[in-house]
Amino acid sequence: MDTDAGIIVGVEATPAYRPQEVNSTKTMIERCEERFAIKAKKLIGDTAYGNAELLSWMVNEKAIEPRVPVWEKAERKDGTFSRSDFSYDVVNDEYTCPAGKLLKQYWTSGWQSRGRRGQDSTLRYHALKKDCEGCALKEQCCPNTLRRKVTRSVHEASREVARAVARTPAFRRSSR
Repeated sequence: MDTDAGIIVGVEATPAYRPQEVNSTKTMIERCEERFAIKAKKLIGDTAYGNAELLSWMVNEKAIEPRVPVWEKAERKDGTFSRSDFSYDVVNDEYTCPAGKLLKQYWTSGWQSRGRRGQDSTLRYHALKKDCEGCALKEQCCPNTLRRKVTRSVHEASREVARAVARTPAFRRSSR
């Protein structure tokens, strides 16, 4: 939809199935670029459009401002620390827990492949068992495991862009 003129410029029918809706979004944006020479400046949508892969495509490939809430799965509701309670160091590619201990993807050097990641493009960081064993915050952090693990999407930079946009007055206006 052209939000300035209030005109629908493209439609792509799909079943109510999130992955197909996301793919149809890409199709509609590219079709409008090809047919009408209209370059999307922003995409306004609900959380379904806030998944990591689509945000990465919007931000990195299309330079579209994502006015969508980020699909968050890392926040915990059981009273233990969430990923947002850990600080991320971009330069060293590691997290620091609330107690000041490090969480890394790899604690050893040598033969381990540094390019490994989960099939779902998720990076996994973990603390050392010895750091968690005697920690005063263990019950708030990882009460049922030997050590704390934190995940990070390979598309986290695009998710951060969307979070920053979500804090703007323009985003609040679009959400209304």
